[in-house]
Amino acid sequence: MTTPFFRDEQILPYVVGYTNEEYIADLVMPPETVSKELFRWQEWNSFSEHYNEYNNQIARDGDPYNVQFSATSQSGVIRDYAFMSSIPIADLEAAENPIDLGAMRAVQLKELQMIAREVRVAAKVQSATNYVAANQETLAPADQFSNVNSQPIRIFQDAIDKMDCTPNIAVMNRPVYNALRRHPQIVEAIRGTGADQGVVSRQQLADLLELEAIYVGTPKKNIAKEGQTPNRQRIWNKNVALLRVAKAASLNGVIQTWGMTAVLKPNELSTWIDPKPGTDGVQYIKIVERCEEVVVSKDAGYLFINAIA
Repeated sequence: MTTPFFRDEQILPYVVGYTNEEYIADLVMPPETVSKELFRWQEWNSFSEHYNEYNNQIARDGDPYNVQFSATSQSGVIRDYAFMSSIPIADLEAAENPIDLGAMRAVQLKELQMIAREVRVAAKVQSATNYVAANQETLAPADQFSNVNSQPIRIFQDAIDKMDCTPNIAVMNRPVYNALRRHPQIVEAIRGTGADQGVVSRQQLADLLELEAIYVGTPKKNIAKEGQTPNRQRIWNKNVALLRVAKAASLNGVIQTWGMTAVLKPNELSTWIDPKPGTDGVQYIKIVERCEEVVVSKDAGYLFINAIA
């Protein structure tokens, strides 16, 4: 008979405190807490409704202009994501510090959760279906950022001009970022005439493109089946996204933002002991995340497809 589930207060601080700055999912699709498994969110409907020019001058006894806004109320369902691992009680008893052994296993599980979330967010950011048709383009070989004769500054500026809202972040993988930070046109624009070799910093590149930040997705995932030789592939592909990610945005759709994450339960840890396996039983460690990523406003983003060769 197993013991009841409980939160291990000794191991929990290790899980809560563990972070890995390689992962950018929370920065691209920020979390917002919801109270129920079934939740509703407002999909941004029309740019014109929120930015129309009205004559709002009124007479001293006149009525103000009555403005109506529309939005599409969408329903969402929280999805459950979890990993579990077991440690023989004999291993815990033999360890110099059983808490460290349990904490190490819990952190490993959280790392797997973070990889899984990164994969989900990257898939949404890099999919053309999450952008309006006017806000996506496939770069021809002559325009790809890996081509030293291309004009990335013009390409970015033209894309931003096409958008109805101003993006504040760019999202890309490391090979794309390296191609941009070494590109002769960008190096010369930042360092001065004739300085067409070298590299620029991430903040210098962001400033040049008039963005608040550039997020570089560096993690890799192992796509090989269990037991096979590891095959590590980049989670973030060759596409580049320009996104509006508003700090004060929420799922109610009042402030335009590209995407968010509804969170019901963020990485909750539980442990229990099952005496049946082995001689002394095993301790199970489980980490659960309950969330759902949603694209709130497709026209708050712009996607470059195949940004490098």
